[in-house]
Formats: sequence, structure tokens, C-alpha cells
Amino acid sequence: MGVSLFEHLDLNENFTELIDQYRMNVDIMNIANDISYNGKLKCNSISIANQKLKFSEEIDITDKILARELVFKSVLFIDTQNVLESVDQNDIKMNKSYNILECDIIKSICKFFIRVRDRDFSFYRI
Repeated sequence: MGVSLFEHLDLNENFTELIDQYRMNVDIMNIANDISYNGKLKCNSISIANQKLKFSEEIDITDKILARELVFKSVLFIDTQNVLESVDQNDIKMNKSYNILECDIIKSICKFFIRVRDRDFSFYRI
């Protein structure tokens, strides 16, 4: 015997690369492709690949800015690296790893989705 089950499963010939996916639109998939899959990942559903959020015209002006970004971009990167005034200097001294501005941004995005979830869009599943 000499080889445990986990050692046997860890052998290269026991791995299969999964490159077909059915859940992410193409924008999100491209991030995974660039980071982990070296461009091999592909979407096997045209409707999922092209899926975007859709919003009604009823959303108020404060929500329109975020909605406009989310309609055209499935992934948003918000650079807060240079916003030092949002970080409490006492937190830096105590080596705490959070940023109040980033927390506020996430809170605002979550509140936006809660406000518009029922009337403006639904999540699609296969």
C-alpha cells in the first residue's frame, strides 16, 4: 500500500482542468481567466455571457450614477489607496486593517441593491 488516499488524489494524472462555465458573464469570467486560467476558461451559455443588470427609469438621481456604472460594467474597481484622510491615524498606529471610507462605499452599494432589488432586476439562474 504505502500511499494514502490523499497522496493518490494529489497526483497530477488525477486532476482535470475545468474550463467550461455557465454562471459568470463574460466580464466577470475574464477576470478569472486573467488571474487563474491563462485565457482557457469559456462560457458555454451565450445568454449568461451577455447578461447585464437592467434598471428601470424610476430610480432616483443618487442611484442613477451607480446604476449607470453597473449596467455597463459587471465589475467595479474603486481605488481608495490615496484617500488617507479616511483612515484614522490612531488605527494606523494600532495596526488595524480597515478603512472607514471603504466600509461606507460597500454599505452604500448594498443599500442600493436593497432599494432596487424587487422592482428593477432579478438574478438569473439556470
